[in-house]
Amino acid sequence: MPAIETLCLVVAILGAQNKGESAGLLQLSSYRAGRTSPVEFTGTAGWPSLNDESIFHRQLGDPVVAPLGLFVMCGGQSTKTPQRREKKPGCESDELTSLTARHQKNGDLSKAVSVLEKCIDRYPDSPAAYRVLAELHQETGQPYRAYEVYKAAIDKGVKSPEIRYRTAEIILGLAGAGKFTSSDLPKLVSEAYQLLLSLREAKAPDDRTHNLAGLALSHLGRDEAARQEFAAALQMNPSNLDYAFNLSFQLQKLRQHAQAIELLQKVIVRHPSSLEAYDRLVWSYLRTSRSDPDVEKAVASLLALDPTRSRSYLLAGNFYEGRGDLQRANRHYDSVISLEPASFEGYFAKGKVQLQQGQIQSAEASLLKALECNSRHADTLVALGKIYLRQAKIAEAEKALLAASAYDPSHLQAHFQLGTLYRRQGELEKARLELELYEKLKQEQR
Repeated sequence: MPAIETLCLVVAILGAQNKGESAGLLQLSSYRAGRTSPVEFTGTAGWPSLNDESIFHRQLGDPVVAPLGLFVMCGGQSTKTPQRREKKPGCESDELTSLTARHQKNGDLSKAVSVLEKCIDRYPDSPAAYRVLAELHQETGQPYRAYEVYKAAIDKGVKSPEIRYRTAEIILGLAGAGKFTSSDLPKLVSEAYQLLLSLREAKAPDDRTHNLAGLALSHLGRDEAARQEFAAALQMNPSNLDYAFNLSFQLQKLRQHAQAIELLQKVIVRHPSSLEAYDRLVWSYLRTSRSDPDVEKAVASLLALDPTRSRSYLLAGNFYEGRGDLQRANRHYDSVISLEPASFEGYFAKGKVQLQQGQIQSAEASLLKALECNSRHADTLVALGKIYLRQAKIAEAEKALLAASAYDPSHLQAHFQLGTLYRRQGELEKARLELELYEKLKQEQR
């Protein structure tokens, strides 16, 4: 018997045996790229399950064998009237997520991307495929490609608040990770902020939108406005640690250390083992006139939480250096270097203490080691310049100080020390220019 007649006979037998609503199950195979995928029929004739990948590809126009068509060829009749889907078949969010997950599990990411791009080509105004494709790029470590997908959706006029929010979120995440050039950063962050403002036109902002707006404004240098946004986010969701840390950082940026300390103390009451909370607390303490017992207690707690964390020893060294206990500070800086041998901060801090102790050669060695770890650190270059001036090594001092002012044009001490050097050398015009620039920057930075 020919194959098609055999198939028709099987269908007829099943149809005869199951004339009620709950019929038997017939599995046929649809072929695509040499693979078979089972298609499920229910009812006397039944309809394929939308979970089946072959149906998904057929709805996108791919060449597959349609099992339902075979049944019609055999003269079968359905006892049910199919309901037309009003939604876009095969390109709805749940179907795409399920299909993409299956391809990811099989390690076939290129196929998942291809499927999603076909959905976008066929339904360019539907947000689901853009969202799933962007999420796929993010999950595979390609956030910039995710941004490009969302940006394409916005450019094509896709009306989706979620896509606008996610676009802003990705931009600000990339900005925070330093993925944009200094020339691109303001434009892209401004784009993110405008997207967030457009969301506010539709509804009142939630805590997430306030937080993202704060990040955007902070990047743009609008610090007070950023503080207000972070405060609004935290007020709406007081238990969110990220919001508390963002607000504390903004307060520190505005030099409002008393408010930052008050906030961080509240965070520590709720999260007594939070390293970041103690870290930020100590940092603000070191910039205020708080009594030593308060700071020393916070430093001790910070070191106890993680005795292997180099930054904790760095802050502890800063505390003891500020108190004038240089030997104890030096021991903590040695711990930083021991835990993190490539830490320029440890060598720089140690070199500064040695300089205060009059150990000029040891300080020079420590600072040169710091430069090996970070050749563009202006503070290290200035400290070396001061040593060279003491040693009357004028050429070396000028080279170090000019490098410092090139890497950080607003560095006060770089210009002051250059002015001092030029005055000693009798180059009065150069000295005047450097010292005038020093005074101007000093006024601006107050």
